[in-house]
Amino acid sequence: MAAYAADTLLPDPLEPPPGSLLSPRARAEWLQRLCQSLCRRQELEVSVGGRFPREVAIYVSNHLGYVDPLVICSLTPCAPIAKLEVASWPLLGVLTRQLNVIFVRRGDAPAGARALRAVMRRLEAGVSVLNFPEGTTTRGELLPFQRGVFGIAARLGVPVVPLAISFRAPELCWVDDDSLVSHYTRSVLGTVHRVHLDVGPALYASPRETPMEFAERVRSWIAAARSRCLRARRWTDTAADVLEGPWRAHLRPRAQPAAWLAEPL
Repeated sequence: MAAYAADTLLPDPLEPPPGSLLSPRARAEWLQRLCQSLCRRQELEVSVGGRFPREVAIYVSNHLGYVDPLVICSLTPCAPIAKLEVASWPLLGVLTRQLNVIFVRRGDAPAGARALRAVMRRLEAGVSVLNFPEGTTTRGELLPFQRGVFGIAARLGVPVVPLAISFRAPELCWVDDDSLVSHYTRSVLGTVHRVHLDVGPALYASPRETPMEFAERVRSWIAAARSRCLRARRWTDTAADVLEGPWRAHLRPRAQPAAWLAEPL
Protein backbone atom coordinates (compact mmCIF):
# COMPACT_ATOMS: atom_id res chain seq x y z
CA MET A 1 0.00 0.00 0.00
CA ALA A 2 2.73 2.47 0.86
CA ALA A 3 3.99 4.47 -2.12
CA TYR A 4 7.70 4.13 -1.41
CA ALA A 5 10.43 2.98 -3.77
CA ALA A 6 12.50 0.44 -1.82
CA ASP A 7 15.45 0.51 -4.21
CA THR A 8 16.00 4.24 -3.67
CA LEU A 9 16.94 3.94 0.01
CA LEU A 10 20.41 4.91 1.13
CA PRO A 11 22.54 2.25 2.86
CA ASP A 12 21.88 3.85 6.26
CA PRO A 13 19.44 6.78 5.98
CA LEU A 14 19.76 7.61 9.69
CA GLU A 15 23.38 8.67 9.32
CA PRO A 16 24.05 12.39 8.69
CA PRO A 17 24.06 13.25 4.97
CA PRO A 18 27.40 13.24 3.19
CA GLY A 19 29.15 16.56 2.65
CA SER A 20 28.59 16.27 -1.11
CA LEU A 21 24.90 17.05 -0.66
CA LEU A 22 25.40 20.77 -1.01
CA SER A 23 22.55 21.68 -3.35
CA PRO A 24 18.99 22.23 -2.05
CA ARG A 25 17.70 19.66 -4.56
CA ALA A 26 20.14 16.96 -3.38
CA ARG A 27 19.19 17.61 0.23
CA ALA A 28 15.48 17.37 -0.58
CA GLU A 29 16.02 14.01 -2.24
CA TRP A 30 18.04 12.76 0.74
CA LEU A 31 15.28 13.90 3.11
CA GLN A 32 12.75 11.97 1.02
CA ARG A 33 14.77 8.76 1.35
CA LEU A 34 15.19 9.29 5.08
CA CYS A 35 11.43 9.75 5.54
CA GLN A 36 10.70 6.67 3.44
CA SER A 37 12.88 4.62 5.76
CA LEU A 38 11.31 6.11 8.89
CA CYS A 39 7.80 5.41 7.60
CA ARG A 40 8.74 1.77 7.11
CA ARG A 41 10.34 1.49 10.52
CA GLN A 42 7.25 3.00 12.18
CA GLU A 43 4.88 0.76 10.16
CA LEU A 44 2.99 3.63 8.54
CA GLU A 45 0.78 2.36 5.72
CA VAL A 46 0.19 5.28 3.38
CA SER A 47 -2.42 5.50 0.64
CA VAL A 48 -2.55 8.39 -1.80
CA GLY A 49 -5.27 9.92 -3.94
CA GLY A 50 -4.05 12.14 -6.77
CA ARG A 51 -0.55 12.89 -8.05
CA PHE A 52 2.16 15.33 -7.12
CA PRO A 53 3.03 17.78 -9.91
CA ARG A 54 6.33 17.77 -11.74
CA GLU A 55 6.80 21.52 -11.47
CA VAL A 56 7.99 23.38 -8.40
CA ALA A 57 5.12 24.16 -6.04
CA ILE A 58 4.18 25.18 -2.54
CA TYR A 59 2.48 22.25 -0.81
CA VAL A 60 -0.07 23.30 1.79
CA SER A 61 -1.53 20.77 4.22
CA ASN A 62 -3.70 20.51 7.29
CA HIS A 63 -1.68 19.62 10.38
CA LEU A 64 -2.43 16.71 12.74
CA GLY A 65 1.03 16.04 14.21
CA TYR A 66 4.64 15.12 13.53
CA VAL A 67 3.54 12.23 11.30
CA ASP A 68 2.31 14.70 8.64
CA PRO A 69 5.70 15.99 7.40
CA LEU A 70 7.19 12.52 7.74
CA VAL A 71 4.58 11.08 5.37
CA ILE A 72 4.49 13.97 2.90
CA CYS A 73 8.28 14.28 2.64
CA SER A 74 8.49 10.52 1.99
CA LEU A 75 6.36 10.95 -1.13
CA THR A 76 7.97 13.95 -2.79
CA PRO A 77 11.23 15.90 -2.47
CA CYS A 78 10.58 19.19 -0.73
CA ALA A 79 11.77 21.64 1.91
CA PRO A 80 9.37 21.68 4.88
CA ILE A 81 8.78 24.66 7.13
CA ALA A 82 8.98 23.64 10.80
CA LYS A 83 8.77 25.32 14.17
CA LEU A 84 12.13 26.10 15.71
CA GLU A 85 11.63 23.56 18.53
CA VAL A 86 12.05 20.69 16.05
CA ALA A 87 15.74 21.57 15.77
CA SER A 88 16.21 20.47 19.40
CA TRP A 89 14.46 17.08 19.08
CA PRO A 90 16.63 14.00 19.70
CA LEU A 91 18.27 12.65 16.53
CA LEU A 92 15.81 14.28 14.13
CA GLY A 93 16.90 17.75 15.16
CA VAL A 94 20.47 17.10 14.07
CA LEU A 95 19.36 15.67 10.73
CA THR A 96 16.75 18.29 9.90
CA ARG A 97 19.23 21.12 10.38
CA GLN A 98 21.22 19.63 7.46
CA LEU A 99 18.32 18.75 5.17
CA ASN A 100 16.64 21.86 3.77
CA VAL A 101 14.22 22.32 6.67
CA ILE A 102 13.23 25.97 7.10
CA PHE A 103 12.88 26.77 10.80
CA VAL A 104 10.68 29.58 12.07
CA ARG A 105 9.96 30.89 15.55
CA ARG A 106 6.19 31.21 15.73
CA GLY A 107 4.97 34.67 16.68
CA ASP A 108 8.32 36.31 15.83
CA ALA A 109 7.81 38.68 12.87
CA PRO A 110 11.52 39.10 11.96
CA ALA A 111 11.99 35.31 12.10
CA GLY A 112 8.92 34.90 9.89
CA ALA A 113 10.36 37.34 7.33
CA ARG A 114 13.65 35.42 7.26
CA ALA A 115 11.76 32.15 6.77
CA LEU A 116 9.77 33.59 3.87
CA ARG A 117 12.96 34.75 2.19
CA ALA A 118 14.31 31.21 2.66
CA VAL A 119 11.14 29.88 1.01
CA MET A 120 11.81 32.11 -2.00
CA ARG A 121 15.40 30.86 -2.24
CA ARG A 122 14.30 27.20 -2.15
CA LEU A 123 11.68 27.76 -4.85
CA GLU A 124 14.13 29.60 -7.09
CA ALA A 125 16.60 26.75 -6.60
CA GLY A 126 14.00 24.32 -8.00
CA VAL A 127 12.82 22.81 -4.70
CA SER A 128 9.18 22.66 -3.64
CA VAL A 129 8.24 23.86 -0.16
CA LEU A 130 5.87 22.27 2.37
CA ASN A 131 3.88 24.50 4.72
CA PHE A 132 1.26 23.91 7.42
CA PRO A 133 -0.48 27.32 7.47
CA GLU A 134 -2.70 26.57 10.46
CA GLY A 135 0.42 27.19 12.53
CA THR A 136 -0.37 24.40 15.00
CA THR A 137 -1.69 20.83 15.17
CA THR A 138 -5.31 19.79 15.69
CA ARG A 139 -7.41 16.67 16.20
CA GLY A 140 -8.96 17.13 12.76
CA GLU A 141 -10.73 20.48 12.84
CA LEU A 142 -9.39 22.91 10.25
CA LEU A 143 -8.18 26.24 11.65
CA PRO A 144 -7.89 29.50 9.67
CA PHE A 145 -4.83 29.71 7.43
CA GLN A 146 -2.06 32.24 7.83
CA ARG A 147 -1.31 33.96 4.54
CA GLY A 148 2.49 34.30 4.32
CA VAL A 149 3.28 31.65 1.67
CA PHE A 150 0.24 32.58 -0.41
CA GLY A 151 1.73 36.01 -1.06
CA ILE A 152 4.95 34.36 -2.22
CA ALA A 153 3.03 32.03 -4.55
CA ALA A 154 1.27 35.00 -6.15
CA ARG A 155 4.45 37.05 -6.59
CA LEU A 156 6.58 34.24 -7.99
CA GLY A 157 3.83 32.69 -10.09
CA VAL A 158 4.22 29.21 -8.55
CA PRO A 159 1.21 27.01 -7.84
CA VAL A 160 -0.09 26.03 -4.45
CA VAL A 161 -0.97 22.34 -4.23
CA PRO A 162 -3.44 21.53 -1.42
CA LEU A 163 -2.86 18.35 0.58
CA ALA A 164 -5.42 16.75 2.91
CA ILE A 165 -4.03 14.23 5.39
CA SER A 166 -6.19 11.91 7.48
CA PHE A 167 -5.46 9.26 10.11
CA ARG A 168 -7.55 6.16 10.67
CA ALA A 169 -6.67 6.24 14.40
CA PRO A 170 -7.47 9.60 16.05
CA GLU A 171 -4.85 8.95 18.73
CA LEU A 172 -2.17 9.48 16.11
CA CYS A 173 -2.89 13.22 16.32
CA TRP A 174 -0.35 15.06 18.47
CA VAL A 175 -1.88 18.07 20.19
CA ASP A 176 -1.97 20.09 23.41
CA ASP A 177 0.89 19.66 25.88
CA ASP A 178 1.57 15.96 25.30
CA SER A 179 5.32 15.40 25.13
CA LEU A 180 6.82 13.96 21.96
CA VAL A 181 8.35 10.93 23.69
CA SER A 182 5.20 10.17 25.66
CA HIS A 183 2.95 10.37 22.60
CA TYR A 184 5.34 8.38 20.41
CA THR A 185 5.72 5.47 22.84
CA ARG A 186 2.00 5.38 23.64
CA SER A 187 0.43 5.96 20.22
CA VAL A 188 2.96 5.16 17.49
CA LEU A 189 5.55 2.64 18.63
CA GLY A 190 4.75 -0.99 17.85
CA THR A 191 1.47 -0.30 16.06
CA VAL A 192 0.57 -0.34 12.36
CA HIS A 193 -1.08 2.95 11.41
CA ARG A 194 -2.97 3.81 8.24
CA VAL A 195 -2.65 7.28 6.77
CA HIS A 196 -4.42 8.69 3.71
CA LEU A 197 -3.24 11.71 1.72
CA ASP A 198 -5.27 13.47 -0.96
CA VAL A 199 -3.22 15.54 -3.42
CA GLY A 200 -5.17 18.41 -4.96
CA PRO A 201 -4.81 20.29 -8.25
CA ALA A 202 -2.20 22.98 -8.77
CA LEU A 203 -3.94 26.24 -7.86
CA TYR A 204 -2.71 29.65 -8.97
CA ALA A 205 -3.55 33.01 -7.45
CA SER A 206 -5.88 35.03 -9.66
CA PRO A 207 -4.84 38.61 -10.51
CA ARG A 208 -7.41 40.29 -8.25
CA GLU A 209 -7.22 37.78 -5.42
CA THR A 210 -5.64 38.81 -2.11
CA PRO A 211 -3.32 36.36 -0.31
CA MET A 212 -6.03 35.85 2.32
CA GLU A 213 -8.65 35.05 -0.33
CA PHE A 214 -6.23 32.65 -2.01
CA ALA A 215 -5.54 30.99 1.34
CA GLU A 216 -9.27 30.54 1.94
CA ARG A 217 -9.74 28.96 -1.50
CA VAL A 218 -7.00 26.42 -0.77
CA ARG A 219 -8.40 25.80 2.71
CA SER A 220 -11.85 25.08 1.24
CA TRP A 221 -10.39 22.38 -1.03
CA ILE A 222 -8.64 20.71 1.92
CA ALA A 223 -11.79 20.83 4.06
CA ALA A 224 -13.86 19.21 1.28
CA ALA A 225 -11.23 16.52 0.64
CA ARG A 226 -11.00 15.67 4.34
CA SER A 227 -14.76 15.37 4.54
CA ARG A 228 -14.91 13.05 1.50
CA CYS A 229 -12.11 10.88 2.87
CA LEU A 230 -13.70 10.45 6.27
CA ARG A 231 -17.07 9.59 4.72
CA ALA A 232 -15.54 7.07 2.32
CA ARG A 233 -13.03 5.69 4.88
CA ARG A 234 -10.28 5.40 2.24
CA TRP A 235 -7.95 3.23 4.25
CA THR A 236 -7.43 0.44 1.73
CA ASP A 237 -6.82 2.44 -1.46
CA THR A 238 -3.86 1.36 -3.56
CA ALA A 239 -1.20 4.05 -3.45
CA ALA A 240 -0.63 5.85 -6.74
CA ASP A 241 2.73 6.34 -8.35
CA VAL A 242 3.26 9.78 -6.84
CA LEU A 243 7.03 10.14 -6.79
CA GLU A 244 7.94 13.36 -8.57
CA GLY A 245 9.77 13.57 -11.83
CA PRO A 246 12.39 16.21 -12.69
CA TRP A 247 11.82 19.73 -11.45
CA ARG A 248 10.77 22.41 -13.92
CA ALA A 249 10.94 25.86 -12.35
CA HIS A 250 9.38 28.77 -14.22
CA LEU A 251 9.66 31.68 -11.83
CA ARG A 252 9.35 35.36 -12.44
CA PRO A 253 12.32 37.54 -11.37
CA ARG A 254 12.88 37.90 -7.63
CA ALA A 255 10.43 40.34 -6.13
CA GLN A 256 11.65 43.21 -3.99
CA PRO A 257 11.10 42.85 -0.22
CA ALA A 258 7.63 44.03 0.64
CA ALA A 259 5.15 44.12 3.48
CA TRP A 260 3.97 40.57 2.79
CA LEU A 261 7.39 39.29 3.95
CA ALA A 262 6.32 40.14 7.48
CA GLU A 263 3.20 37.99 7.24
CA PRO A 264 3.04 35.03 9.63
CA LEU A 265 3.63 31.55 8.29
